[in-house]
Amino acid sequence: MPTPFDGLAIAQNLAALGFAVFPLRTRAKVPANLNGFKSASRYLEDWQDETGQWWQGRNRNCNVGIATGVEHPDGGYLTVIDIDRHPGKPDGFASWNAWRAGRPPMEQTMSVATPQGGLHLYFLSHEPMPTRTDIRPGIDIKGVGGYVVGAGSIITLGDYVVATDVSP
Repeated sequence: MPTPFDGLAIAQNLAALGFAVFPLRTRAKVPANLNGFKSASRYLEDWQDETGQWWQGRNRNCNVGIATGVEHPDGGYLTVIDIDRHPGKPDGFASWNAWRAGRPPMEQTMSVATPQGGLHLYFLSHEPMPTRTDIRPGIDIKGVGGYVVGAGSIITLGDYVVATDVSP
């Protein structure tokens, strides 16, 4: 029998890793609150509503978003490279491999597999990076003013799963 979804446990685990989290709608990638990523916090007691703490009661199945471009307690600013693989669109992995060809290997970092076969690579940059779309075909940078769906969240297309468990 599958383990029941526990948005609160996911939020607690991600916040313990130093990520500023906020609620996303159940089985979706859109914010469940009015301010979205702008009100993300590492402190779950910041997430209160009229029914109590987020991810409890009627909100227990909310997914978890992670704000990008914010300062991380380990130093640096969370930046995520979003490599997409969507049917009928350029393959981000082909772009990534072409761009990385002949370059030194990158240090290993936390990565999260996305439901359509994409990948989120987590890094801590020295300065806040802006969010940019299509820096290469199928590749986005999630920085200031952006967010990603947290590992453990489930959307209608499938699950976000930790692929490489290494701190950013």
